[in-house]
Amino acid sequence: MPIVLPFRAVRPAGAADPSPRLSPPYDVISPEERARLAVDPFNAVHLELPADDAGAGSRYQAARRTLDSWLAGGALARDAAPSFYAYEQRFTHGGRERVRRGFFGLLELRPFGEGGVFAHEKTLDAPKEDRFRLLEATRTNLSPVFVLYEDDQGAVRAATDAARACKPLARAKTAEGEEGLWAIESGDTDTIARTLRSQALVFADGHHRYESALRYRAQRRAEEPDAPYPQAYDFMLACFVEASDPGLLVLPTHRVVRGLPPFTMADIAAKLDGTFRLEGLGDCIDPSCAAWRAEAFLANHPAGAFVAITANERVLSGFVLDPHVRDKAFQGRDVPQALQALDVVQLHELVLGGALGITPEKLSAQSHVEYVKSMSDAVSAVRGGGAGAVAGAAGALAPNAAFLMNATPVAQVLEVARANVRMPQKSTYFLPKITTGWTFHVHGAPSEVWGEGAQSHAWWPAQVPSA
Repeated sequence: MPIVLPFRAVRPAGAADPSPRLSPPYDVISPEERARLAVDPFNAVHLELPADDAGAGSRYQAARRTLDSWLAGGALARDAAPSFYAYEQRFTHGGRERVRRGFFGLLELRPFGEGGVFAHEKTLDAPKEDRFRLLEATRTNLSPVFVLYEDDQGAVRAATDAARACKPLARAKTAEGEEGLWAIESGDTDTIARTLRSQALVFADGHHRYESALRYRAQRRAEEPDAPYPQAYDFMLACFVEASDPGLLVLPTHRVVRGLPPFTMADIAAKLDGTFRLEGLGDCIDPSCAAWRAEAFLANHPAGAFVAITANERVLSGFVLDPHVRDKAFQGRDVPQALQALDVVQLHELVLGGALGITPEKLSAQSHVEYVKSMSDAVSAVRGGGAGAVAGAAGALAPNAAFLMNATPVAQVLEVARANVRMPQKSTYFLPKITTGWTFHVHGAPSEVWGEGAQSHAWWPAQVPSA
């Protein structure tokens, strides 16, 4: 079962308000935002998304030099004792204030599906290579993965609530709202570690970072076959959030198809041969109008539906898959039963793959699909308005169509992951992202990471993993 440990975090030193030093994770930072964040010489963006260092090696080595200088100069410092760290994000979405609570700790690295750790979506090639090279250079987990757990007895909730009732280590304002960090009392550490060790943990976000860390761990273990367990690189920095937390918010990620021969909605319908019922949603020139109509349609069709618009047509079309047709539509396709009810799987398998010929290999390489957070941005992209947040090679190609989605409910995320199968890439968007810079897991010696005498604590791992 999963091993979750406290640690001596490396944090911004002497900063009761570390706002200028915090950054979003790498995959949501635009060039303009990076330039704004980088004005502060100690902002985490210099590590998380390093700039090229002309004449002095790669940008990954530049991040290593920056980290070393911050540690040597005292901008970052390691805490005196191992701890879990309670974390809170206050933000507004849809005119409503929300609070999402969790905690930072270390998660043992085991392949997905083993050791009680499960993924819910597939990954892309380019981000994994980028994060691996950064980890290899810095030997530090800079931003945490985002993991869901369950707490039926409320033991973890009681421990984190008790910490938040005390003075925080720091508070900060971010682009999303207000955040805070607290050290959890050592007496509650065993309870947290024991509770999470008894269940299956599900990834919400950070699959690319985790798989990169697995690759790095394997490399280090090959280099140091006699190194005792555990070493710092056997663990990954993680933020753990209870699956029933009222502030847990999942948004959809929309798809823009690019670089295919031009096609119309009629062409798609002909290839689908009646699998979906198509419904015209009207003529919209303005992207915000199109988004409004799409949202209204999807609100009335919370499952088995999505909306599409092509580059050469102005009419939006709603797609609906009748559950009675679904079994027939997936006949002959190697798609596990747990996935067939998901809108995003129906889109990828039946439309992107079946009708448009975009194979899983092309999806992994990002050769024809970009991923966009905003409906109106997706519609704008189809009309030549730029690339999305995760575009890859597809971003430079001519647009064909946008496909607008409902969000995947948390219950479906948990169900799919625990069945040990994965949704397509970018099936979910948990808002807000976990902010980078609150805690770092710098891969020092075990005594540095966990303190002298850690082996005497009940939370210390009792056995060496088989791999």
